Amino acid sequence: MIPQGALNFALMGQYVEIPEDCVFTVEYSVRSAMHAVYGLFGVDRVIPPIYHAVADPEVSVRALHTLLSGVTPDTVAAAEAG
Repeated sequence: MIPQGALNFALMGQYVEIPEDCVFTVEYSVRSAMHAVYGLFGVDRVIPPIYHAVADPEVSVRALHTLLSGVTPDTVAAAEAG
């Protein structure tokens, strides 16, 4: 992100705030770097939108199914090994 009035520097990663995004993810760091670089160099490209997994009904249904079925990564690994 480019601070107001800045001409030759920008902030990236955990030092900026991107609305509706979660800090401390790789996607957040990449997206903030894209904002900084595209803004400083005048790149006219679209920054990928934020993926809202919580709002995706398919993801929510799969998560609920996993929760209710009692299947965990440990039980899957044990079944595959055994």
